[in-house]
Amino acid sequence: MNTTRRAALGLALASIALLSGCVVAVGNKGFSKLDADSSRVVTRAQFDHVVEANKTVRLGMPQHDVLATYPADLLTKFETSHHDGRDLEVWQAYAVTSNGDRSFRRWLYFVDGALVEMSRKEIDYRDQPETLRRWLSHERPTPAPSPG
Repeated sequence: MNTTRRAALGLALASIALLSGCVVAVGNKGFSKLDADSSRVVTRAQFDHVVEANKTVRLGMPQHDVLATYPADLLTKFETSHHDGRDLEVWQAYAVTSNGDRSFRRWLYFVDGALVEMSRKEIDYRDQPETLRRWLSHERPTPAPSPG
């Protein structure tokens, strides 16, 4: 088979895969739960750093500050949704030591860019309407003044 035919066949197969609904994940910041439970293996020193850094996270913190607390490769974005005109994002920080003896997992819930909940276990807020109402009752973050 000549090069042109191989290229055409490769392009056709790739197009079929994409059109069939196959999901191709690159990195770990997509909305897919397919790779979320895969291990984020770190050294003991890196693990200890994540645990210490986590102690600085507080409810009400801006989302970009919270996410900057954790190494990017330990973060997975699970969901973005809208409720009563507010934006909700669900993230997870997950790390496990290389020998598997310790793991760290935090579920992070943001409304309009501010942390409203942090939990060791996933919160199924759809089955807990009071939890969602509580999150949505938080004041909207005030934008930082622009310099100048």
